[in-house]
Amino acid sequence: MKTLLFLIIFLTLNLRDTSREVIISKSYAEDHFIVKLKFNPFLASLNSNFIYQKVIYEIASCNNITVQRIKRIFPPDRKNQTDLYLKFELETYFLVYTDYRSDIPEICRKFADNDMVDFAEPDYIGEAAGKTNPVKPNDEFFKRQWALYNDGTIKTTSGKPGKKGADMNVLKGWEIEKGSEEIIVAILDSGVKTDHPDLKNRLWVNKDEIKNGIDDDGNGFVDDIYGYNFAYDNSNVRDDGGHGTNIAGTIGAETNNTIGYAGIDQRCKLMICKNLDNENTGEYSWWAASLYYAANNGARVINMSEGGYDFSRTLATAVKFAQEKGCLIVASMMNKNNSDPYYPVALPDVLAVGATD
Repeated sequence: MKTLLFLIIFLTLNLRDTSREVIISKSYAEDHFIVKLKFNPFLASLNSNFIYQKVIYEIASCNNITVQRIKRIFPPDRKNQTDLYLKFELETYFLVYTDYRSDIPEICRKFADNDMVDFAEPDYIGEAAGKTNPVKPNDEFFKRQWALYNDGTIKTTSGKPGKKGADMNVLKGWEIEKGSEEIIVAILDSGVKTDHPDLKNRLWVNKDEIKNGIDDDGNGFVDDIYGYNFAYDNSNVRDDGGHGTNIAGTIGAETNNTIGYAGIDQRCKLMICKNLDNENTGEYSWWAASLYYAANNGARVINMSEGGYDFSRTLATAVKFAQEKGCLIVASMMNKNNSDPYYPVALPDVLAVGATD
């Protein structure tokens, strides 16, 4: 009875006269946006999806907004039920698809005016950090990895010799620790060339899932053997942009196998969360969902060599969720040599990584 009463209240709301601020994004998806509804304890269950979606449709109808479909950003994970799901009210985050090239900022303002909406924001778009440098097969090329070991022999783009010792001192690091197979590093990027000879034996495998079109382990994602493709909402994590293979190789390529490059961590397992499309750009909802997935499925380190100009409360919530699950999030300062804040790297307690020349 309480649930029915709550639904009736939900569906008979009037819009407020004063508008909440909605930041106009520099770059965002043009056919959908994000809505965060207010949490209600009566609906704090795995069966709240229908009611919440009904509310969104009703708000849209009151504002003459056409809604094509609605999708939950953080699906309930039966395998990893946790109080954090309730703490961050993740069941109340939705992607709302509308007419292509709608006035998304204006629609967000209208939704934000409703008393049952916490906030509405565009689904901002970020990009991969730096240029795409596809990893080529065949550690004979370790001499090229001056960031790991710089002996001064590698010339810069201007033709001048590099600076000896301007590196990560990785050789001395390896004397202390080479890594552990128990550590899962999630690669949030454009995917990975899964048959690459330097990477194929380093991939994390979800042993509770088989490729059969069914969510066997109940984590909300179908056939996620090596991870998941958040950009195209399927299980194909193969790299179509090149950037992710490069990043995965830098982090965890097989070392001392005579071919290719040397991975900084010689033993970790690589969980592949494809959240960039074939142009190396990604919507923030993909990034948020991939953070949620990685944290729920055992990642200890989450690498995000990507960033966007816009602050997003949805992305910030996903970062906090992953951090409270015990994940270290490492993100790029975008290699642009400026003081602009990029996200997620500008969020609290995210480890920022920059580059030198």
